[in-house]
Amino acid sequence: MGKRTEGVILWKFFVLLFETSITMSVIALLYMSITPSLSKRFTAKGRYYTWLIIIIGFVIPFRFHPQVSAIQMITSIPNLRITNNYTLDNNKATVFPWYMLVCGLWLAGVFIFVAVHVIRHRCFLKMVKRWSTYIVDEQVLNTLYDVESRLQIKQQVELRVCPNISSPMLIGFIYPTIILPADNVPIDELSLILKHELIHFKRRDIWYKAL
Repeated sequence: MGKRTEGVILWKFFVLLFETSITMSVIALLYMSITPSLSKRFTAKGRYYTWLIIIIGFVIPFRFHPQVSAIQMITSIPNLRITNNYTLDNNKATVFPWYMLVCGLWLAGVFIFVAVHVIRHRCFLKMVKRWSTYIVDEQVLNTLYDVESRLQIKQQVELRVCPNISSPMLIGFIYPTIILPADNVPIDELSLILKHELIHFKRRDIWYKAL
C-alpha cells in the first residue's frame, strides 16, 4: 500500500470521525435539553444507559449508513476531487499534503488530552496512597461487610480514610477502595455513604466515568 493510498484512508477516517462528532454532539445537546421532561417519565437507570449509548457513539466512529452521508464534509474541503473513493486531485497533490497536517494536529490533541488526564489521575492516586490509612475499626468494617452482603457484592472492597479529600469516593479499577474524608462518621450516616459508593461499584460506574 503506497503512501498516497494510506493518506487517503487516513483522511477518510478523519472525515468520518468529524462527521460522527458533529452528529453525536447534536444528539447529546438535544438529549440534554429534553432531560428535565424525561425525568418524570423514565427512571434514572433508563437515563443512565441512554447516556451510555451516546458516549459509545462518540467513542466508536463507525456507522452503517448509505453511500450518501447526511453531512457531506468532503464537498467543502479544497484540493479534493469528489468521487466515490474520495481520491485526491493529482494536479494539486503536494509532498506533504495539508490534510496530513490536520490529522497530525488532531492526533497530537488526543495524545495531550489523554496524557494530562492520566498524569493528573496518577498524581491523585499517589496523594491518596501517601496520606490515607486503612480503617481498622471493627464496627466500621462490620458496617461495610453488612452493606456488601445486602447488595450481594462478593468482591472485597477496601476502606481507607484520607484527610485531603472533601467527600467520600470510590477509586481503583482492579482493586476497588472507598476513601472517606474522616474516620469519625456516625454509623447511621456511614451506612448510607457506603451503600452509595458500593452501588457505584456494583454498576461499574468508575469504568463508565473513564469511558
